[in-house]
Amino acid sequence: MPDANLAELTYQFRQSIEVRDVPASATTVRVWLWLPNDEGQSVLDLRVDGAPAGFRVIDPTGSGDRAVVVEVPGGRAGDLRISTAALVRRSEVRSVADPSLAGPITEVHRKAFAEDLRGDVPYMQVTADIRALADRICGTESNVLLQARALYDHVIDTTDHYSRKTAPASSSGCHEHCRAHGGGSCTDMHSLFIALCRARGIPARICFGSRLQPKNEGAEHDPGYRCWATFFCPGLGWLPCDVAAGDTVEGGRDTYFAGLDANRLCFVRGRDLQLGKDGPRVNIVTRAAWVEVDGVPHDAFARTVSFRTLDRSTTARAQAAR
Repeated sequence: MPDANLAELTYQFRQSIEVRDVPASATTVRVWLWLPNDEGQSVLDLRVDGAPAGFRVIDPTGSGDRAVVVEVPGGRAGDLRISTAALVRRSEVRSVADPSLAGPITEVHRKAFAEDLRGDVPYMQVTADIRALADRICGTESNVLLQARALYDHVIDTTDHYSRKTAPASSSGCHEHCRAHGGGSCTDMHSLFIALCRARGIPARICFGSRLQPKNEGAEHDPGYRCWATFFCPGLGWLPCDVAAGDTVEGGRDTYFAGLDANRLCFVRGRDLQLGKDGPRVNIVTRAAWVEVDGVPHDAFARTVSFRTLDRSTTARAQAAR
């Protein structure tokens, strides 16, 4: 039975994107707008409320994530707007970090999660230096869960989230920046954690999403982004952790290792993403969208969201009204 003490929240969620400042000389504008995925949440309903003719909903990276993809001639991009709506249920994850349940990483796991063990991903490469650091942190420990906890604690102990005003954030989400400056953005910190996990043969990946803060409920706003990591532990499955929250939230170190709050949605998993056979290769997707004009990244777009938290009765009515 579900733990009655765990928060389970259902969100009626809307998002829109408007592309701006497209040059009159542009010939083609392409947009990818990601939709809520199944990472730690259940998508109960999903629809595209508005988009130019010919839009598609596809999995652009082959990871199981979905995006609305639009391609229009440059001359039509002045009013390019996409809007979507979703009904998503998300539950709090309470730490289930029992080392006695952890099994070993096997060759089957290594083959199944080869993408999540890559050591060549830009800005979180598994270098000889990273491998030596991971070995120094973990020593002779072989338990996967205890190794992950030691690596998580190391990142918190030696780096700070930029909100503490002790370290600048990078623009690329870079583990080398995080080490050199003693911290950075949530992506900098999670890049370091993931690289260290992979150095020890532990599959790990990054998730990009949005925080749904209660103070913003009902308001049209730009939520920015939030990222967190998940790592694989045989016997326990994929476990989330938010190193930045573990660093900044009082008492958060234990809460956010193998645990996560429900006040967020996930849209994109992974980095170094190839967006289809003829699409660009993208380092990170922090705003749940990617826009390019004539093949060049275009940052002049606005994304806004709004959400409402539903109780069980209103959730049932919303589903029945689909």
